[in-house]
Amino acid sequence: MPSEIIDFHGHFFPLEVVQRRPDGLMPALASAWPLLTDAAAQLELAAAAGTDFKVVNAPLSSIASVASVAATDLPARTNDALAAEVQRHDGRLIALASVDEIGRA
Repeated sequence: MPSEIIDFHGHFFPLEVVQRRPDGLMPALASAWPLLTDAAAQLELAAAAGTDFKVVNAPLSSIASVASVAATDLPARTNDALAAEVQRHDGRLIALASVDEIGRA
């Protein structure tokens, strides 16, 4: 049985909860933003590198300042968007839920 390769550290910021082109991002983050908001593109790159599965999360502390939804709605809306994205990718995308344990999204 061949080994499967899993990329276990990835970020995906759903456009359902973040701004499409936020202002004020650090240059490195700004240049990566299109990829960070496109799970399909991330999976294509992963496949080209020989990766079978990709695990992503959307740390609330990373997206709170660029959120397009209210902070109180951010955890649930983010998790819903991640779950929907997982469904679109035939089991190749795995998402970790985000929990706002201190109420500051």
